[in-house]
Amino acid sequence: MNRITGNTPAKATAMVLLCLSVLLLILSSAVPIVVYGNNLNNIDAKVLRDNLFSDLSRQDAQLVFYGRYYVVDGKAYFDGNTGSQYGNMDPNRLGASSFYYEIKDESGTTVAGAKPEFEPVFVHEEEFAPDDYYVTNAGEIIYNEGSSHTLYAYIDRSDSLLDKYHIADLLIEYGFEKQGMWLAILAGSLLSIIVLLIFLVIGAGRRKDDAEVKERLIDRVPYDLLIGIYLVSAAFVILFLDNSIHYFSYMPGTNIYESWLVIVLSVVVLILSTLLAIMLLMTTSVRIKSRKLFKNTLIYRVFVIIIRLIKRIFAKTGFVFKSLPLIWKTSLILVAWFILELFGIAATANSTEGMFILWFPSRIIMALFVLLIAAGLRVLQAGGRRLAGGDLQHPVETKHLIGDLRRHGEDLNSISRGMELAVEEQLRSERFKTELITNVSHDIKTPLTSIINYADLLKKEDPKEEKIREYVAIIDKHSQRLKKLTEDLVEASKASTGNIQVSLSTCETGVLLDQTAGEYQDKLDACGLELIVNKPEYSVSVWADGRLLWRVLDNVFNNACKYSLPGSRIYVSLSVWQHQAIITVKNISRYALNISSDELMERFVRGDSSRSTEGSGLGLAIARSLTELQGGSFLLEIDGDLFKTIIKLPLSLEQSETSEDNTQTTAQEV
Repeated sequence: MNRITGNTPAKATAMVLLCLSVLLLILSSAVPIVVYGNNLNNIDAKVLRDNLFSDLSRQDAQLVFYGRYYVVDGKAYFDGNTGSQYGNMDPNRLGASSFYYEIKDESGTTVAGAKPEFEPVFVHEEEFAPDDYYVTNAGEIIYNEGSSHTLYAYIDRSDSLLDKYHIADLLIEYGFEKQGMWLAILAGSLLSIIVLLIFLVIGAGRRKDDAEVKERLIDRVPYDLLIGIYLVSAAFVILFLDNSIHYFSYMPGTNIYESWLVIVLSVVVLILSTLLAIMLLMTTSVRIKSRKLFKNTLIYRVFVIIIRLIKRIFAKTGFVFKSLPLIWKTSLILVAWFILELFGIAATANSTEGMFILWFPSRIIMALFVLLIAAGLRVLQAGGRRLAGGDLQHPVETKHLIGDLRRHGEDLNSISRGMELAVEEQLRSERFKTELITNVSHDIKTPLTSIINYADLLKKEDPKEEKIREYVAIIDKHSQRLKKLTEDLVEASKASTGNIQVSLSTCETGVLLDQTAGEYQDKLDACGLELIVNKPEYSVSVWADGRLLWRVLDNVFNNACKYSLPGSRIYVSLSVWQHQAIITVKNISRYALNISSDELMERFVRGDSSRSTEGSGLGLAIARSLTELQGGSFLLEIDGDLFKTIIKLPLSLEQSETSEDNTQTTAQEV
């Protein structure tokens, strides 16, 4: 992608196409605006052309009539020669235009101009009655003081002149009669502009085979200066185009070279303004990508200089003040305060109201200052108490402390950081142990797999001697036990470090309990245990990972089967309390529980101190880690020989919304 957007020839081509698209957009949008803006879409083309030629002819007729009309000593006459008071004119034609004319008096006698020999495409009659007047471009008013005259205008389209009649004819032919074409060009140019702008914005600052944004010389110019230059340029373009439109609207007989010059200059100005707008847009994109849009402005630089100056002044003053002992600082503050109060008393000595107005705010400020110091001491006291209690995760908040109180708070934080480093070093050592166990477990897996495979092969050989079969069974039994131990070690390591992918979703806890109970029924019967499950009638859904939750229940049920007293019962209950699902498993231990629940939760610790049963001592530790990874909690309680496991998991969103109606049963087991 960067090879295309960062290609300089591609961006140059896009800029050229964008300029052409803008010109097409302006040209194609002008036609519908004129047509629909003036309600011309329902008018016949010939009628529209005649009306337009009539309006244009009326303007030129006044110019010709009063250009040849003279009043000397109260007597009016027409100049029949080529000269006129507004410059040289053709005797029968208005400049190099399509406008030919003939002026007749009341008797029908031609007094100026002549009827042309060609067949005109349009004829216009303009009556000039006495007392009519004409206002020149210079503001001069010329009155018709003679008799009535009639000017006949003849429009010729045989000459290839780019005057306003030719332009009007072209507009009618290619604009009014082909509106669908211009609408299609308008849509196509607009779409082209959008696509090209997106391409240029994405490619701004990009180089081929280089993903980093590169700044050009223009990107280092202050942004607000560029905005100012662009606004001035835009004002110039608008003024120039307005004059160009005015020129074409009122040109009397402009020759073809002047008209083409104005058109070419207008197109050049539009292209240059479009290029300037593109450059501004691209440099804006580069500055946004490099995060320097506001930083690279004159206003920002001046603001930074002022802020630095203010900071430097305060820093010097603060350095002198901080160097003073606390007693001197307090003394200076009190002296300054007393002097201010003295001036206040002197200024309001003759006004009790004024003295009260000054006294009341001063007492408020003094009270706030004292309270600020007292609050700072309270913060330091609380921070010292937390530090003494071993809480290193909450440093003393020094943001609102002042002076020496802040420095004292920073000293407490330094002590906290030192102790935290020591704790981190200890945790690093623990992580190293965990990683060592994981690595050793992985290294054991390879030879252990070989032992298990060869033991399977020996069993398939069916040795005839009884001792060999016994040896093979022992090897297979202990290798399987060792395999289970290594798998538990790896899983315990992953669970304790959180290196397990957790996919939380809505899980129906009651169904999962029934499935677990069904799978363990044979094992429970073999151990002489009776399972009693109590759960609510309604569905209880939790927000958990079904695979990990099954592993937790599997470990808990397996632990209960191993260590429960034969012939006893295992009670499993499910309840809802305070937006949590609570699973409780209770059983009577076959061994005396002479250790605490915290010790049982440690890795490699078993309730069977004689270690006569199989197990790694990792099951409950793994179950706790997996439960915490799902946002729940795993607790153990021991009351004599009664062993209780408590699993708490957050309810799903739907379950939580209806829990107020469905959880009247309290979690009395917890």
